[in-house]
Amino acid sequence: MKNKLFASVPNILFGALITIAPQTFAHACTGHDMPGACHYSQQAATGIGVVILVFGVVALFVAPQIRIGLNIAAAADALLLLAVPTFLIGICKGAMMHCRMVMLPTLIVFGVLTIVFAAIVSLFLLKALGHGKASLNEANVTHTVMSAGAMVAGGLAFTIPGIWMLGMADEASVAEMLLVALSGVALGLV
Repeated sequence: MKNKLFASVPNILFGALITIAPQTFAHACTGHDMPGACHYSQQAATGIGVVILVFGVVALFVAPQIRIGLNIAAAADALLLLAVPTFLIGICKGAMMHCRMVMLPTLIVFGVLTIVFAAIVSLFLLKALGHGKASLNEANVTHTVMSAGAMVAGGLAFTIPGIWMLGMADEASVAEMLLVALSGVALGLV
């Protein structure tokens, strides 16, 4: 029971904070005529927080091996959380804007803390399952593999809607999108 709580409570806590913060004190800028990049970063961060929260709740009810995978997936989602406001979607350009002064640092801090706790919990669970035989190298390989898989999923999650938003969905067939996705997977694995 102690291992279940140790493996799931950090994800539940940080997932809840990541979900709530962009909707309350770390919100996007207000007063724009139309939603800007910070609004979409806020919405994406909220969704990522919900996913991390769900990983934490599910970790309460699954086997220890699956808990390791859920923690690594939470770390990969936290990497995505870091990427959303910094370079994937972005935020307002103004240095004094609320999104730059409050939302960006808040999301970065919560993302880094989620990654650190997920890595610690995963390494602890690997050692507990392997009776002390799991090394730091095994944990690094495990984290690298799971991060690569999550980055591919994140790339698909942003690429395919981007094609539709640009109005190119009629020009690109499903086979072409699948070929691009599989090429990205192959390049990512090389």
